[in-house]
Amino acid sequence: MKNEEPKPSPEENPSQKPVNEATETSTSKKSLSHEILRFIVIGLLCTLVDFGIQWIFNKYVFVGLSSNESAAGPYLAYGFSASIAFIISNIVNFSFSRTWVFQNVDKSINTKSQKAWWTYFGLGAGGWLLGVALQEFGFWICNSAWSLNLS
Repeated sequence: MKNEEPKPSPEENPSQKPVNEATETSTSKKSLSHEILRFIVIGLLCTLVDFGIQWIFNKYVFVGLSSNESAAGPYLAYGFSASIAFIISNIVNFSFSRTWVFQNVDKSINTKSQKAWWTYFGLGAGGWLLGVALQEFGFWICNSAWSLNLS
């Protein structure tokens, strides 16, 4: 029988040391900061997509509706343009967020399911409705309190 040499302990062999908690924390913080940066980049990109599509639809697609003499024409043009732009930018945002932004998501969570999409879309729609309500409230305040004609 051959005498086996005892294996060196992690203190004696630095290459076998367990991962330091400080190293894990700094890697985790670095990963999180990269994730936040990617989130901001995609948020800015999707804002540009949203505004760009809305502008194109207002300027070129619904131009007849917005120049309509009826009082509802410009509001309908804005509503259709904003809705279409929201849907397209939300699809782009979901796709990029799922594939590029949130790379550290638990693999057991199915982010490609229809439930994940509809949850994301529903939360986005709630935010969109809140934004439209705040915008209309701001128009109302400016038009009634300060006699500004913003609409």
